[in-house]
Amino acid sequence: MPSFPEESLDAPVGYFAGQPGGTLNNGRWTITRKLGWGPHSSTWLAVDSEDANNIEAIKIFTVAASKDSLSTNERDLLQGPLKDKFQSLPSLRSSFYEESVKGKHLALVFHVLGSSVESYRTAAGGSLPVPIVKKIAAGVLEPLVDLHKKNIVHGAVTANNILFAAPQQGAEIKALLEASPSAPVEEVVGADGATYKAVKSQPFAPGSAEEVADQVFYLSNLENGNCPINILDFALKVFS
Repeated sequence: MPSFPEESLDAPVGYFAGQPGGTLNNGRWTITRKLGWGPHSSTWLAVDSEDANNIEAIKIFTVAASKDSLSTNERDLLQGPLKDKFQSLPSLRSSFYEESVKGKHLALVFHVLGSSVESYRTAAGGSLPVPIVKKIAAGVLEPLVDLHKKNIVHGAVTANNILFAAPQQGAEIKALLEASPSAPVEEVVGADGATYKAVKSQPFAPGSAEEVADQVFYLSNLENGNCPINILDFALKVFS
């Protein structure tokens, strides 16, 4: 029996089971690709039905996370004290709630970002050249200091939460999708006996080391904002 390739869609937390061609927010958005997932959410690339060149990343929280402060904390920080303040934080466009068979999910609409530093490090064989590490460290420490000046602590600075930039123009994103279509949908029978349609993540990854050297990095996942953490230790935690 095949197992889930990524998040367990039969888990009690209630992941959103999206797939290419599915729609969100009463048909406003059409999913074209899965970008990633984590312990509290999954992220999907979607096209705006009102403007085909408007393509965004929609982070959909689990039902459980949607009921507590994990999801609303990130939304409230990015709509409030952090709104349009830092180029190195994700830009929150809007938010809405989406119903599924699992329950109600909070969805956050962001500009499109690339793969994580962790996935890039893994693909590179487990380590990164020192100049790239320095570039990432410099790009992340500066916004962290700015956050602390506002008495806001990120709370989860890991390589998984540091993302590369990605193309923003609709034509560029469409070209990438044509060159690398979405992964096929897999049918998986869960422990609850239900059949789920699962999809593997395909984030937009940077290319050569030269491209990485010119990259801007973004601190994502502010769900744990304001939790205590020592930012001076972040490099050890990220790259150890």
